[in-house]
Amino acid sequence: NTPAEVKALGSDFTSDRTRFIREEGLEAGGPIVRDRMWLWGAASRQDINLTATGQTDVNGNPLHDDSTLENWNAKLNFQVTASNAITLLYNRNDKLVDGRSAGPERPQETTFRQRGPGTILKVDDAHIFSPSLMAEAFFAYIDEPYSLIPLGGINQQADFDENGIPHFSYKYTTIKRPQHQINLDSSKFFNTGKIGHELKFGFGYRHTVSESYSAWPGDQVFGSESSGVAAITRPADTKYKMNYYDAFIGDTMTVDRFTANVGLRYDYQQAANLPSAVPANPAFPELLPAVSYGGDKGYPITYRNFEPRVGLTYALGESRKTLLRASYSRFVDQLRNTVYQVNAFPRIGGLYFDWNDANGDHMVQPGEVDLTSPEGLYNRFDPRLAPIPPSAIGPNYKAPTTDEIIVGADHELVPGFAVSAAYTYRYITNLERSPYIGATINDYVFGSQINGSVTTATGRVVNFSEPYYKLNLADQPTGNFYTNQPGAFQRYQGVELQLVKRLSDRWMLRGTFGYNDWRQYLSASSIYNPNNLLGGTNQNGGLAVPSDSSNPFYDSKWQFNVAGLYQFPWGLNFGANLF
Repeated sequence: NTPAEVKALGSDFTSDRTRFIREEGLEAGGPIVRDRMWLWGAASRQDINLTATGQTDVNGNPLHDDSTLENWNAKLNFQVTASNAITLLYNRNDKLVDGRSAGPERPQETTFRQRGPGTILKVDDAHIFSPSLMAEAFFAYIDEPYSLIPLGGINQQADFDENGIPHFSYKYTTIKRPQHQINLDSSKFFNTGKIGHELKFGFGYRHTVSESYSAWPGDQVFGSESSGVAAITRPADTKYKMNYYDAFIGDTMTVDRFTANVGLRYDYQQAANLPSAVPANPAFPELLPAVSYGGDKGYPITYRNFEPRVGLTYALGESRKTLLRASYSRFVDQLRNTVYQVNAFPRIGGLYFDWNDANGDHMVQPGEVDLTSPEGLYNRFDPRLAPIPPSAIGPNYKAPTTDEIIVGADHELVPGFAVSAAYTYRYITNLERSPYIGATINDYVFGSQINGSVTTATGRVVNFSEPYYKLNLADQPTGNFYTNQPGAFQRYQGVELQLVKRLSDRWMLRGTFGYNDWRQYLSASSIYNPNNLLGGTNQNGGLAVPSDSSNPFYDSKWQFNVAGLYQFPWGLNFGANLF
């Protein structure tokens, strides 16, 4: 993006605000047919209006962000027979926001109207075939459309002034993503000699189709008065589908003091791009004509994973007040929407050219653009290459997996009062990255040493001195290579202690302490971008933090929590919690 766009995108206001909230709701329910059918429904609405105290946009209008949340819910329970029950669930929710991304350097007409009406439908059927066999199946439909439309409208051309401030309108996005899901779970109880069994098995299927459309408004051309360039763009229109299949079987075996739980799960996940098309640029159709994309042949991303699980529990002593437990499990990450990155239109594509606003109307006309002087690619994506996708999926692209081992013990000190301890180890591999196509660590050369200081919100001054490395390639990369990161893994080790006094004699108490150690380990082959980047990774796959770094969003080394409750006479309860 241009510096002006980056400046505009980061302008959400966080100053002192006046907040007005109004809530309304209605709920009703009861039996329709006695002991057979029940119906419940509810509706609510919240109006949340925020106004920045004493702040205005560049046009002098007060900054405001007005939101409306609406929810409708209904649930029907039908006891068809003594052994069969059906549940119908309906939810309709909507979030309407006027003024999203409001800021002191963002005119109100360039802020967004956000809309996201969602619908959930679910049908659940539970059946008891015998005292030892039961099953439950459900079908669900979820629709979550989403849109960000600038208040200036989609027919008005946008402009960035000499200070990089947007005017008139802004780019817009609409997203459609309906989902269908089917699940079946069954349980069977039986004995083989002295061993009791609880056998569980089932399968699931989920299908998702998504379409995301983004474009600049008007004739899809905008000018930057500070840099004297115009961007000629064409929309992004990504359509893709994802399928998730899973099947599992497990058995919990119990004999005397010993309990063993063994199971196996299989996940089959796949994603593919669907055919799509983008129209020509209205002002420059000869430069960026309409293009059609045929989609993927087959599924460029396919995960196939078996996940074993074993759990063991043993009760010590005649009183069996001490339990020893251990478990091993493998988990696989859910397939994300990475496939859209290798679509022919993953994001808005465009070209920069020199522009002279000859008539001073802050609008780009075709006669003001010098098509003989290209100034680079908008969004690092050359739309002239379409329908060839700019990015690619690497061979043997695998799902990130986590292997987890837990060992622990529980002991009841006195009736109602127990203490427990557990140690957890996790090993995460097949980490993902997305380096530039055609770029290696050898293509980065020293650019300069960046020196400076930053004053934090608390007044602390932090000095820094960091080297900056730049790509030394003849042509700017226009895509990324999505693959697993070689020579890299994450490790977690944690210890948890817990004391619990169950509610008795009018009081209860629970205390826990946890120690956490997250680390990410890298090798020379893990790093392709030597720059020191926030969080250790960036969307281009660079990794440049120390090998013992951890994600700042979950790197709390320790945590302590104590909670208690006492029951006074007359039905009065007093509770307290410290975290």
